[in-house]
Amino acid sequence: QDLKSSNQRDEIAAARASLKENSSLLHSICSACLEHSDVASLTASKDSVCNEIQNALNAISNASQGVGNKMEQPTSHTATLGSALDELENLIVLDPLVVNEETIRPSLEKRLEAIISGAALLADSSCTRDLHRERIIAECNAIRQALQDLLSEYINNADKKERSNALNVAIDSICKKTRDLRRQLRKAIIDHISDSFLDTTVPLLVLIEAAKNGREKEIKEYAAIFREHTSRLVEVANLACSLSTNEEGTKIVQMAANHIETLCPQVINAALALAARPKSQVVKKNMEMYRSTWENHIHVLTEAVDDITSIDDFLAVSESHILEDVNKCIIALREQDVDGLDRAAGAIRGRASRVAHVVSSEMDNYEPGAYTEGVMANVQYLTKNVIPEFISQVNIALESLSKNTLHLFDDNQFVDISKKVYDTIHNIRCSVMMIRTPEELEDVSDLEEEQDTRSRTSIQTEGKTDRAKMTQLPEAEKEKIAEQVADFKKVKSKLDAEIEIWDDTSNDIIVLAKKMCVIMMEMTDFTR
Repeated sequence: QDLKSSNQRDEIAAARASLKENSSLLHSICSACLEHSDVASLTASKDSVCNEIQNALNAISNASQGVGNKMEQPTSHTATLGSALDELENLIVLDPLVVNEETIRPSLEKRLEAIISGAALLADSSCTRDLHRERIIAECNAIRQALQDLLSEYINNADKKERSNALNVAIDSICKKTRDLRRQLRKAIIDHISDSFLDTTVPLLVLIEAAKNGREKEIKEYAAIFREHTSRLVEVANLACSLSTNEEGTKIVQMAANHIETLCPQVINAALALAARPKSQVVKKNMEMYRSTWENHIHVLTEAVDDITSIDDFLAVSESHILEDVNKCIIALREQDVDGLDRAAGAIRGRASRVAHVVSSEMDNYEPGAYTEGVMANVQYLTKNVIPEFISQVNIALESLSKNTLHLFDDNQFVDISKKVYDTIHNIRCSVMMIRTPEELEDVSDLEEEQDTRSRTSIQTEGKTDRAKMTQLPEAEKEKIAEQVADFKKVKSKLDAEIEIWDDTSNDIIVLAKKMCVIMMEMTDFTR
């Protein structure tokens, strides 16, 4: 508390937490090493933990003496992609009287190229879908051209006291292009977050299960999957930071990402030790401790990423993904594809669970009242009624497929509950957005453009798209699927039309009435 630098206080706090955690791990590993000194993976984990403890002690020593920690250089607020876009928008508005082409052109071009480089890294990410990669590239080219047009207008307006209409149009154009690029980057990043944080425990559980059964040959394969899973989470966390202007939030995300990156090889070593000595109680205990530590860090990372992510963006993308998965479910059922149905249903269940968790956490930030009660009523309806009913129908469908009795299965009931899942997610999003301003509603609506295109271009399993699969089906089956998809689109259109009535940003009366309605509900609740 006596330290003047908040960064040094943060370093000491992080180092103390590291010491507390690693001391428990060291005790567990040393106990295992004493019994099984011949197991190399235990020795490697011990060395790794000792190194972490030494780093923590050095961090405390350096911070106490006012010495900078050279090992950790967190990304500054000005270095993020989001803040760079903000700065560019501020810098393009200039006084024509003081514009000097020799200085202003290289300065603005350099800033823009830095932004485009950051956008290119996102576009080239392994997580980025082809559609978004192409759109990011297109928006980068558009904003580059808009900047050249703007600079030309500034030169044409040199020595003039007032900006011409053409110059104002050029300024508006580059601001619009900047906003378009930001929107495409947000789409890509939220897509990654929604996909990557869907189920963070399965790779670890599979690895542990193989280790418990002593399947040493399979461990290497599952370890590679686990390592790839960790790298993906870290990559997506860093992408989320790149467009966030929440400096404190990004620090927490980066710290949490560094922790799981450091922990990953130690978890794998613990699994290797368990595979080598599957009956050893002390090795089992060591594996369990690492499992618990890993899950805690994953929870922290997930919460931290959610904190720097707009809930409106997350819900819009999640709704789109669930519609995708629902269509996959129906096609898999028609094709009698057991694995495809199980996969798509699992994705729906995971996404719905994530939506419920994120929205519940968001409502904790508000005072209890009519707004929070309305939102939570929809969330509880999803978790307690809709999802259990959906799971039940999926299990019945899977059982019918396994017993080859699908002709006795009522697929209309399956379609109805699938619709209900999507409708409930949509209702949750609408209830969350009830208190949004017209500007916020307009911004979020950008994420909903061309939702059908996104569904068609999502990543498919085994290299086949759903559209390609449909072409191989009999005509009768094609007609059934087309009817079901059309049904979904009709329901979605009705819901969108209904919500659009209440989101009419051009009608001040509706906006005012919404606010008054919330106030009256709050007053009624208070009177009770």
